[in-house]
Amino acid sequence: MREDMRDDIKLIAEGVSGLKEEMNRIFEEVNKRFEQSDANFKAIFKYQSGFSDEVHGKIKTASPYIFKRLN
Repeated sequence: MREDMRDDIKLIAEGVSGLKEEMNRIFEEVNKRFEQSDANFKAIFKYQSGFSDEVHGKIKTASPYIFKRLN
């Protein structure tokens, strides 16, 4: 009976070990996706910030002419 229990415990331990390895693999994949998403968001934000700065610069440059014509 002890032999059977020992075999059962060994099978359970192997299953837990396999599950742990699979969970680690999944978490690594999730981390990679978050890193990629983070890089994409940073690139988009950088582009948007540059575009925003460009628009503000053009408005600042044009504003004296606009105000001159309105007055």
